[in-house]
Amino acid sequence: MKKGCTVFMLFTLMVLIFGVVGALARPDEPAPMATVTQEPDLMPTKQAKASPTPQQCAIVTGLQDGRVNLRSCGSLGCLVLSVLVEGEPLTILQPGAWSQVRTGAGVTGFVNSSFCK
Repeated sequence: MKKGCTVFMLFTLMVLIFGVVGALARPDEPAPMATVTQEPDLMPTKQAKASPTPQQCAIVTGLQDGRVNLRSCGSLGCLVLSVLVEGEPLTILQPGAWSQVRTGAGVTGFVNSSFCK
């Protein structure tokens, strides 16, 4: 076939294809548009647990002017951060033999639990 004939046949084929597609489309309905849908998340999610009300305690030495050291870690060999007085309220952050506590002034440290009642 000649080059001109091939081009004419391709042109005719394209007109037929587009003509058929155009005839199938209804003029009173808009052409359908692609929509994007989000797949549901199938991975389980962790639900936040309600944090329990922090436990409270107060320094109890049994002495009228008793004092207890607030330490940097749970041991007698740890640095003293503050000196707590009889009846001073504390918030228990982590209970244990040496409880991690926070004072009313916001200082966090450890106190021997036998004095935190």
